[in-house]
Amino acid sequence: MNDSFSNEIKIVVNHALEEAARLGSYIATPDHLFLGILRYRESDAVSVLESLGVDIKKVKKEIEDKIASPAPIPFGQRGSISLSSKSQDVLLACQRMHGESASPARLMAEILMQWHGACTTALENSNIDL
Repeated sequence: MNDSFSNEIKIVVNHALEEAARLGSYIATPDHLFLGILRYRESDAVSVLESLGVDIKKVKKEIEDKIASPAPIPFGQRGSISLSSKSQDVLLACQRMHGESASPARLMAEILMQWHGACTTALENSNIDL
């Protein structure tokens, strides 16, 4: 992980890698990054979503149901989980635009601009226009 990322972004990325392992994926996609954001409950991104009336638990479950594999990654193999090229692109774009001031809300915006996956579908199903 690049040292120039904010601590909040580093927390989100670590959560995303843990979510990928829990959901049985060796590759953390932007959907996993989004789950990492949702897991970081104190973030500005979660506050934004809640202010829009988004049911965080419902969105989280919908994403998990769409991307989960039958079994989690075994604990001993979790070190081999990596970010997908699209996740790397999203993170780098966020870093280029915002530097060390990059926040989970800015990362969420970047994900929603560059990715159409389970997270965008879940938000659309929550009546959020993207």
